[in-house]
Amino acid sequence: MSKKRLGVGIIGAGFIGNFHIRSWVGVRDSDIMGILSRTEKKANDAAALVKQLGVGEPKVFRSVTDMVADPTIDAIWICAPNFTRIEIMEEIADAIEKGKGELIGVACEKPLGRNVAEAKKYGINLKVFNVSEPSMSSKLKSVDAVVVFTNKVSHNAKKQAVCVAKSNDIPLYLYHSCGMCTLRECLGCLKGKEN
Repeated sequence: MSKKRLGVGIIGAGFIGNFHIRSWVGVRDSDIMGILSRTEKKANDAAALVKQLGVGEPKVFRSVTDMVADPTIDAIWICAPNFTRIEIMEEIADAIEKGKGELIGVACEKPLGRNVAEAKKYGINLKVFNVSEPSMSSKLKSVDAVVVFTNKVSHNAKKQAVCVAKSNDIPLYLYHSCGMCTLRECLGCLKGKEN
């Protein structure tokens, strides 16, 4: 019996969103199932590109909440402009807290906030650890969220952080730089398997 493929929703259909869509051809066990953009034309164009590349059958969504609520969406990739990301994360959190949907992960094109004040807006108990240090697992149990900068750590360290987050029911945020290899690693971490 094969595992369900990971359904991903992409928020932002500009340059970065389209870069991620084009990179998806190198990703296994995942499909782009949703697109959301500030303009309907860009969203429709991105959805057409997804279909043309054979990397999913996306719906075009009108709101972040609708995307979170859709059962085909397991994870969200935020590729929208910097100034919109706080608002998007707040809507994702609000939708999940109100029980409108569930996600196993959120990946955000860096940066999530444009400054420390925006980052603190989340009220996250932010601590920085070297995820490869032996005591990392016990330290992560005392935090409100796990944030992994995927381009800064090894795949095994990412997997360890993801396992700790999942086993302790801690929200997980993956920050990654652009690139097909990193997308594969993020998806592998979310699905809990090697890529």
